[in-house]
Formats: sequence, C-alpha cells, structure tokens
Amino acid sequence: MNHPFPAQARGGLAPLADALPFLALRLASCALDGLREGAPATFRDVVAYATYAPLYLAGPVATYGDFVVRAPPPGVASYAARTAIAGLYLEAALRRTHVYALAASGAYGALPPGAAAAFAFLFVNVLWLKFAFLWRCFRCWALADGVAAPENMRRFVCDNFTIAGFWRGWHASFNGWLRAYVYDDARRAAGPAAASAVAFGFVAFWHDATPRLALWGAANVGFLALERALGLERRARAVVAAGEAGPRRRAAAAAAAGSILALIAGNVAGYALGAGGVARLAGAVAARDVAGGAAVLAAAFVVLYAGAMAALAVRRLEHVHDAEARGDDAAGKRPRSPARAAA
Repeated sequence: MNHPFPAQARGGLAPLADALPFLALRLASCALDGLREGAPATFRDVVAYATYAPLYLAGPVATYGDFVVRAPPPGVASYAARTAIAGLYLEAALRRTHVYALAASGAYGALPPGAAAAFAFLFVNVLWLKFAFLWRCFRCWALADGVAAPENMRRFVCDNFTIAGFWRGWHASFNGWLRAYVYDDARRAAGPAAASAVAFGFVAFWHDATPRLALWGAANVGFLALERALGLERRARAVVAAGEAGPRRRAAAAAAAGSILALIAGNVAGYALGAGGVARLAGAVAARDVAGGAAVLAAAFVVLYAGAMAALAVRRLEHVHDAEARGDDAAGKRPRSPARAAA
C-alpha cells in the first residue's frame, strides 16, 4: 500500500533533519554552560533538555540554565487565548493577502507601484504573524508543562523604531542565545561592528547557507553599523526618557521611518525574493512609472513616520509606567518624594 506522504512514511511527520538546527543550539548550550560553571550536565539532563517535546522542532530556544531552573510560568489560559487570537489574525491575513503566492510565482513583478509597496509591507507583517503563532503554540505547550520558555516575538513588527530594537524582539530567544554564546564574546574581542558581523554570519549559516541569506546578513550588518554610527537608538531612547514632543521627537521618527524602510527591503530580499527579485521589482516599477514609484515611496515614508511617532508615544507610556513602579519620577531619573507618591 502506497503511503500518501512518502517522506513522512520514512521519517515521521518531523524528520530528524528538520530538528537538527535547534538540537545543535541546545547541545551547544549544555556544553558551554557546563564549561563556564565547571559542572557538566548529567546525561539524563542533557537528553531531557535536548529532546524536550514542546521545544524540540522549532523552539523557542531556552538555554540549558533556564531549562533546569524551571521558573514558575505565567498564566497559561490567558496566553493560550492570545495565541488563538494570533492564529485567527494569521488565517484572516492569509485569506485576504496572498503574499506567499505572489512571492513564489514571481507575479509581484507585474504589480503597480502602490501594490508593490503594499506587497512588501504586508509580506513582513504576515511573516511576523506566522512565526508568532508558530512559536506561541509551542511556548503555550511548554507553559502548560511547567517550563517557562521565553517569548520569541516580543513586539509587533510595526511597533519598532530602530533596527537593533527590531532584532531584539524578533526571535528573541535565539537573540538571547546569540548574545550569551556568540555576540558578547566577539564584542569583547573585536568590538560591536565585528560582533554584529559574526552574529549575522552565524544566523545566516544556521538558517541555510545560501547567497540570499548571506546578502541578508551583510545588509543587516551594514544597516546596524550605520544606525550605531548615527546614534539613532540612543537618541530615540533619550527622546522617550525626556518625554519630548518637539523637533527631536520628529527627527527620531523620521530616522525610524528610514530604518523601517531599510528593514523591510532587507527582509523581503532575504526571506522572499532575493536580491535579484528585489532588483526586478524595482526595475519593473521604474520602467512602468518612475513618478508613481517615487510618490509611493514618499507616501510610505509618511505612513511609517506616523507609525514611528505612535511607537515613540507607546514607549513613553511604558517608560512612565515602569518609572512609577520603581518609585521614580515620570522621567525615571530620581525617586519620588512621599508627598508626590501620595498625590
């Protein structure tokens, strides 16, 4: 009798090869934590950690130390409800926006400038939803088992105003693994620019050793180096801390809009079209309607600028809330007096 899914008949629904990248991260975490602490993990703990079912196939990437500690997890029911809502959003997005079909077929090249811009923007948003739902399902399973696995997608893709901040919130558990075992050591040895190059090179190779992902890594290293040289994240944080609503906040939002445009282009090139696909898309738009393409780019900048202003306002609210929780003033600079706290 022929099996309807021959590959699955030989290797199961999740063949070992699909789990090897995450398995390698977990085994490396076991070994490196044991070397740093001078207390190698027991065979039983290594097997339990490396083959833990909820996180086996796709993560989130809990380090060995976090897995062994077993911190009390947050409420599972509310998290499961939010995961279900994310799944409903993803289903609606896939039914209404056929971004994957456009990317796979190459039909994006025939889109007019406005539709091409919408395609690039929606692709990144749907990509975020897909990964958020996938990882939250596995994290919810781990939480139900009593393991406080880390949250992978901490902020919605549009709720960012720097490239560095975006990557701290996208696949955050992998980011934490990279900081613990790759980036921090490389930064101490060669500085932040070289550390970023090493980290993104590792990420590109870990995902898939292809020219497209190598270009994606190189583009992000360049974007981060420029952002660091201009001090964009530092300035944006200063605006949030001071609660400014004047020219400095508008300048920070304008810089953020430029960063987001670069981020969208880099991710569409790396995850969907490749450099050639992006070049074909830009060429098709330029050949058909240069003025229209420029107008769409300007309109996209204005929309992203407005979104960055909103993101800065959200960060300010979060900053004030955190400062009040610590007993600081609204700017988070000094402790409030008892009279102010009572008021």
